[in-house]
Amino acid sequence: MSHQLWGPFHLMPNCRLWVAEDRTCNDATESAQDQRLAETLLTNRDRDRWNRYRPLEKKRQFLSSRLVIRAVLNCEFGANSANLFVDTMESGRPMLVDSQGRRVASISLSHTGNMTTIALSDIRYDLGVDIEPVQQMNARAFGLSFINRFEYDQLMQEGLTEDPHAMLAIWTLKEAFWKALGGPQDTALGDIVIEYRNAILNTDVACMTCKGKPLATQFFGHGFSFPGELRNYSSLNVPESEISAFVGCVVLVDTELAENHENVQRQPF
Repeated sequence: MSHQLWGPFHLMPNCRLWVAEDRTCNDATESAQDQRLAETLLTNRDRDRWNRYRPLEKKRQFLSSRLVIRAVLNCEFGANSANLFVDTMESGRPMLVDSQGRRVASISLSHTGNMTTIALSDIRYDLGVDIEPVQQMNARAFGLSFINRFEYDQLMQEGLTEDPHAMLAIWTLKEAFWKALGGPQDTALGDIVIEYRNAILNTDVACMTCKGKPLATQFFGHGFSFPGELRNYSSLNVPESEISAFVGCVVLVDTELAENHENVQRQPF
């Protein structure tokens, strides 16, 4: 597998973002190299997940993301990266630990198509990241799958509910925040409330039963345009990229907030 790696991007304090593009020519069969890489690089838990993945495209995405993680760790920690490992909790949340099983940093990753993005922070914070390709869609139909009644009217007044780029950005924010909370099974994306205020798209913590410090939220992208000003957005410089347009979001949350998060019961729209 061959990757092009960009980063680190310092989009906000205590967070570093990396973006990678898989430039491997895909074929329809699983290669012996894939098997060797899986045996060498994956933990037992991740190898079990890899073996269960179907179709083949999902298996390759998963393996590719683990190769990107190894490249990022080499850049971040140098020779010490040989003693660092990424394992996965039962919830699917990745953990970066040393050879003694001690957590050394917070990590989150997202992959779609041939793109992978990885975010790192120190252990005081939990974080989540999501990345999605920009694509044509029915914005309203897409939004109805994850926007709740509480937020819909406000987003509609801002003209966001009919715009596919806006809906995609909101999706990445909800996904990233859900990951930052640890991927709680009792919390749906419709339970996470979003507001657009002062040209900033963010989670409306006041409307959720949470404790802790406010969230830090930053959008990033390439070839992406929001319908209006978006002050918490950064365009990434990815020279010589074959990547199509994409948008992503990183959410940084104090660990106290993640540990004390309680589900908010709201009706989906």
